[in-house]
Amino acid sequence: MDLRKANESTGDSKKSRFNITRRAFIKLTALTGAATAVALRLAHRPALADALIERPPEGAITEKYVATSCLNCATRCATRVRVVNGRAVKIAGNPISQVSEGENCPRAHIGLQVLYDPDRLKSPMKRTNSAKGKGIDPRWTPISWGQALEDITAHLIDLRAGGNPHKLALFQGLNTISDEDVIRRFAESYGTPNLISAEGLENEADKAGEWMADGNFTQSAYDLARTNYILAFGANIVESQKPLARNLRMWGKMRRERPNRVKVVVVDPRYSVTAAKSDQWLPINPGTDAALAMAIAWVIIAEKLYDTSFVEKYTTGFDAYRKLVVENYRPEKVASITGISAETIEKIAREFAATKPAIAWRGRGATGWPNGAYTSYAIFCLNALVGSIDAPGGVTYQLNPDYKALPAVTEDDTAKKGKSQPRIDLGHTADFPAAETVTNQAADSIIESKPYNIEMAFGFNCNFNMSAPATARWGEALKKLPYYVHIAPSVSEMAEYADIVLPSPTFLEEWGYDHSPPGSGFAEVKLKQPAVEKLYDSMSIIDVLFELAGRLGGSVTQSFMGLGKNAQEFVQFRTGNLLGWSKLLSDGVWVDTSYKFNKYDSIFKTPSKKFEFRSGNLEARFKELGKTGNEQAYLPHYEPAEFFGDEKQYPLVLTTYHPVLKIDSDIQNYPWAQEIYLAMHARGWGNFVEINEETAHELHIDDLDEVWVESPFGKLKAKARVFTGVHPHVVSIAMGQGHTAGGRWAEGMGINPNDITGVAYDHTSGQSAFYNTRVRVYRA
Repeated sequence: MDLRKANESTGDSKKSRFNITRRAFIKLTALTGAATAVALRLAHRPALADALIERPPEGAITEKYVATSCLNCATRCATRVRVVNGRAVKIAGNPISQVSEGENCPRAHIGLQVLYDPDRLKSPMKRTNSAKGKGIDPRWTPISWGQALEDITAHLIDLRAGGNPHKLALFQGLNTISDEDVIRRFAESYGTPNLISAEGLENEADKAGEWMADGNFTQSAYDLARTNYILAFGANIVESQKPLARNLRMWGKMRRERPNRVKVVVVDPRYSVTAAKSDQWLPINPGTDAALAMAIAWVIIAEKLYDTSFVEKYTTGFDAYRKLVVENYRPEKVASITGISAETIEKIAREFAATKPAIAWRGRGATGWPNGAYTSYAIFCLNALVGSIDAPGGVTYQLNPDYKALPAVTEDDTAKKGKSQPRIDLGHTADFPAAETVTNQAADSIIESKPYNIEMAFGFNCNFNMSAPATARWGEALKKLPYYVHIAPSVSEMAEYADIVLPSPTFLEEWGYDHSPPGSGFAEVKLKQPAVEKLYDSMSIIDVLFELAGRLGGSVTQSFMGLGKNAQEFVQFRTGNLLGWSKLLSDGVWVDTSYKFNKYDSIFKTPSKKFEFRSGNLEARFKELGKTGNEQAYLPHYEPAEFFGDEKQYPLVLTTYHPVLKIDSDIQNYPWAQEIYLAMHARGWGNFVEINEETAHELHIDDLDEVWVESPFGKLKAKARVFTGVHPHVVSIAMGQGHTAGGRWAEGMGINPNDITGVAYDHTSGQSAFYNTRVRVYRA
C-alpha cells in the first residue's frame, strides 16, 4: 500500500482512514464530567484511586464560584472554579470570555490535579550536596523564607557591587503575563540583558516569517468563524496549536454549525488528530513544506488566480517573487521533492484560490527546522496572494489590552553598563538576523563562558532540561553555574540543579493578569485570583521579586515604588483602567470585541509600509549586520533540510508532536492526563515509537514490540506503535514523557525524544530545530 497516494485523494472513505477510536474519544471527553467517573476507571490502580476520588464533604456545606484563569498552556483560558468547603472541585469555562466562548480544553480540568499534586514543593529548600548532575540527589533541607531571601539577596548585592549585573541570567518558562512584566522590570532595573525565554524553542521561526513579510514579529491570528478553507502546514489545530480552546470551539462552528462546512487540508508527515478530523491529509516528505507552498503559489500565479486588487494596491516585491516562483517551483519538479503529486498540488492550489476567504496556517511541524523562517514566509505569502490579509475569514492582527502603563525603570550607572553588555543567547547575532531570543544558545554560552561567565541565575517555571533539544547540554550548563535559584510549584529536572528552590503557588492560588496568544484578533484580559487558600508555604513570583527589589535598594527599589506592595495590588494597578475592580473580580474577564478589518494604513511595519513579497526588513537587517545576501535571501524560498546522521546508517527522520494533554509547564505528574495521554492510540502512561506498518514489516517489528530508536547522539528504548498514520520515512514520538523528576506519576513514564536530538537552529530567527535528526529503529 502506498500511504501517500492513498491519502492524497479527497475521495478516500472514512473507513479506510485511521480514526480516533470510540474508547479514546470517551476517555478524552470524560474530563468534562465528574472526577469520580475517572477514578472508577482507574480502580485497578490502587495508588491512584485515593488521589482521584472526590469524597463527600462532611458537615455544613459552603459553596462558591471563583472567576480566574488557567495556565496549563499559553492560551490562558478564562475559567470559573467551583469551591466546596474551601476545596476546588470543578473547573469550567467562563461564559463571559469571547476568546473561547465560555469553553475550555481538556487541559483546564487538569488544574485540579496541579493544585492538589501531593509531590508539590511545600517550603523553601536549600541544597546540601555540592555535586550536581542528572539523577544526583540534591539532599534538600528545608529553610525559612527569611533565610532563603537573605541568602539570595546577598548574592545579588555581591554581583552588582562588583560591577557585574550582566552576569545574572533569568530563564523564563510558561508564566502569567503579569509575572513576565515583573520579571522583565527586575532584569532592567538590576542591569542584566540576559532574560532568556522559552519562546526561542517554539515560535521564533514562525514569527520571523511574518516579520519578513509585514514587519510584525508575532504569530498570526485567524478569523476562523468566517473562513471557508484552511490549508494547515504542520499545524495540529485541535490538539496543540494555540490558542487551543478557541481552536476547538471554532472547529465545532466551522465543521458542524454552518450550512457551508469549511474544508480543511492538513499537510503533515504524521496523521495527527487534526488530520483525522480534516477532509484531506497530505503526508509530505519531512522538511519540504516551503517547496509545497511555493508550488501552490506557482499554480495561483501561472493561472492568474491571485487577488490582483490586493497585490497591486497593498504589496511590493511581487515581480521578484513571481520570477522566482515561476522559474523554480513548477509542480512537476516540486512533486519529486515533497512526495505530493503534481495533480494534487494543482488541485489544492485551485481550491485555495477559489474558495475564499481562505487561510494558509503555518505550525511548528513546518517551521521547527533550520529553514523554518523561510518556510513560514513562503506559507504566509499564500495568504497575501488570495487577499486574506486583515480580511474577514483570513489573517487578523491581534490586539492586546491597554493595561495601565508602567512608569519608566530607574537606571543607575551600574544598570546601564550591565545592559550594554552582549546577551548570552545572542552571542552570534549576525548568524540569526531576525533573532529576539535564542534559548538553546544560552546553554552553549554558559558552558563555554562566552562572552563572559554567568555567576548567578533564576529559573521561573521553566524546564529546559526536558523541552530543549539535546537535553544533556542544559545539565552541563546548570552544573557550571555557581548559584542557581529555581522558582516553581513543583520539582523538575531543571530544579534539581538548583542551590535554592522556592515554592510558588499554582495558578489557582495566586494573583495575576493574562491575555491569550494571537488567535481571536480582539483583546481580552483574564484575571487570576485565588480560588482557594494557599496549601503550602509558597510565595508568588511577583511577591518574591517585589521583596528582593525592596532589599536591594537604590535604583532597583526605586523602580518598584508606586506599583503596589504585593501581587494583588500590582494586578489592581495594571488592570484598574480597564474595568472597575469589583466588577473585574466578579466577572474575571474584560473583553473588547471591536475589531476592525482592512487596516492597511497601519498594520504593515515594513520599509514600504506594505506587505512585502521581497523583504525590506531582512535586507535592512543584513546591512546593519554587515552581511550581504543574494536576491533569493530576501525572498521566500525552499532550502533542503540539513540533517544530523548519514541517511544510509540512519534511514528514518525523527519527528515529535505535542499531545493535547501535554502540560506546557513540562511537569506531567497528573494521573488524569497520564491515563489518556495518547488520544489517537487510546493509551496512556507513556509514549510510543510510532512507525509506518510497511517500514515496520521491513524491519521485522510488530505492534507493541520493544524497540531501540538510535540517533548519532544516543538511543532510547520504548514500545513500537505500528500503524498507517506515519510517513514511511519517519518515526514519530510524543513529547512530554521521559521524566526523571517531578513526582510519582511522571517519573519513569515513557521516553523524551529530545534526549537524542541534535542541536541546530533556524538560520534566520535562531529558533531551535526539532525535526532534522535521523535515526534507525531495531528490535530490543
